Amino acid sequence: MGHNLDDMAEHYLRYRTIKIEELIGTGKKQKTMDTVLTETVAEYAGEDALIAWHLYHVLKEQHFSDLVHQSWSFSSIFTPTRKTA
Repeated sequence: MGHNLDDMAEHYLRYRTIKIEELIGTGKKQKTMDTVLTETVAEYAGEDALIAWHLYHVLKEQHFSDLVHQSWSFSSIFTPTRKTA
């Protein structure tokens, strides 16, 4: 699994996102984003924002769960950089 939004959406959310290549194509026939219909670009951008929001909540929950199952303390992760009096 890669760490890009499309791969993470498929892995964690089981959701296939709109790929940029579907909007602008590839190779010699590739368009620029400003030539794509505004409604299509809006759907693409909105989907990216919504997927990022959902991934945040899924990964936050997963991270919190991992921390609960680990034995750690504040002093084990915090090392002062200078001595205090």
